[in-house]
Order: sequence, then C-alpha cells, then structure tokens
Amino acid sequence: MKDQVDTGIPQGRDTSQRASLPDADQEIDRHEIESDGDTLEPQEFGANTGTLNLNDPDELAYWAEQFQISTGELKAAALLRGESIAEIKKYLSM
Repeated sequence: MKDQVDTGIPQGRDTSQRASLPDADQEIDRHEIESDGDTLEPQEFGANTGTLNLNDPDELAYWAEQFQISTGELKAAALLRGESIAEIKKYLSM
C-alpha cells in the first residue's frame, strides 16, 4: 500500500475547470472612480451658536471639516466676520 499525500483536493473531482487569470497581454475592463470633490455642497449641521476658539487646533480642524474648507480659510473667515459660528456660517454660505 502506497502512502497517500493529502493535497487538499477532493478525490474524484475534475480540477481542469479552474478559473483562469487573464494573461498580461489581455486588457482588463476597469471603470474609473469618479470624484465627487466638485459636487460637495455645504452641509446643514450642528449648532449655530457658540464661538470658535482659534487657539485650539482640534476645534479648528473639526469646524474646517464641517465647513469643508481648510483651517487657513477658516481662520481668515473668523478674522473677517468674528469668531461666532453663526457669523462664519453666514459668511461662508454667501
């Protein structure tokens, strides 16, 4: 009796019909991923009350993300309109 090696392939199955990978020469149909960067609209979100603390980097990052602008743009808006969240929101929605 011969020693049998377990190959992990069930006995009696036809393994010739395995999925084949495309050759390097074959073109694969791929779709481009579309960017939505040009269609982002200001969100209606959270509080309109309160003030922005320009000395807190975490708060600046949070509100910059909410307004979909950079922290530099947010600082500029705060310098022009004051640190009121409502005023900054009005200014940015013009």
